[in-house]
Amino acid sequence: MVVVARPSSSERALKAPMKRFTRHTITTPKALRTALATVRRDGYAISDRQIETITYSMAAPVHGPNGDVVAAVSVVVPIETRTDTVPPAVRAGGRAISRALGRRTP
Repeated sequence: MVVVARPSSSERALKAPMKRFTRHTITTPKALRTALATVRRDGYAISDRQIETITYSMAAPVHGPNGDVVAAVSVVVPIETRTDTVPPAVRAGGRAISRALGRRTP
């Protein structure tokens, strides 16, 4: 039997061309790897002016009953918004939706 490993979605993204939207857009595999490591460590993602220079966005995972990530909840806010107020709200939303889907906190 021959087993062929398929590249992960992050590996496919790292090999694909990365389009620049603003001077803040992540456009190199190294920068993307660093950003993904930060997301895994912190449990949420922040996109700071990467698509538009007037907004930033934040996303948190939504977990299914078995703990796997099945979706994400995100918000886009004006760049003037206090950045310390957004992560707790979005993370709370992700946890609430996860509980509604049957996820139990380990």
